Amino acid sequence: MFARPSAAASSDNLGTLTLGSGQSTITTGYTAAVFPGATSKLTVANLVRTLAGATGVADRLTLVGGVRRQELPAWYRSADVLACPAWYEPFGLTPLEAMACGVPVVAYAVGGFTDTVVDGVTGHLVSARDHRALASTLRKLLHEPSRLMAYGTAAVDRARSCYSWRRTAEQLGRLYGAVTGREALLSEAVA
Repeated sequence: MFARPSAAASSDNLGTLTLGSGQSTITTGYTAAVFPGATSKLTVANLVRTLAGATGVADRLTLVGGVRRQELPAWYRSADVLACPAWYEPFGLTPLEAMACGVPVVAYAVGGFTDTVVDGVTGHLVSARDHRALASTLRKLLHEPSRLMAYGTAAVDRARSCYSWRRTAEQLGRLYGAVTGREALLSEAVA
């Protein structure tokens, strides 16, 4: 997650440290967004701390370890935007949770992100593995507080209207009903 760029800007990231999760891209993207012109030659996700040190942002990187579920909303709300540079993602619960907390998302246009994040409405989608596009998009968005607010509002609306437990149950009931031929019975059970 990203705060507005300033001398005190910080980056908090919620997620697992796996190669496909794009952790090194977050650090590289943050460096380029906050310190234009800075470069990094390291790209291995499991060396995030080394990468942060090599790019000069180690003092702005915090890896807090596990966070209790009840603390997550506060972490999300502390951010101005959530960066999701995963190279693959079947669904993407993290951006959906951030959106439910009113935080816009900038993500690679892969997997479930392309359904969850509406480009130009709840955040932005950028080409996968393009850390320069990620950095550029983050930089622009972090300098537009009114757009951040509009995207955050739209993100909450989308999370509530498309991904609530009720909506999920209704969709699942319709699917099971269509497969079993018992559509009316399952629709009444959900209502």
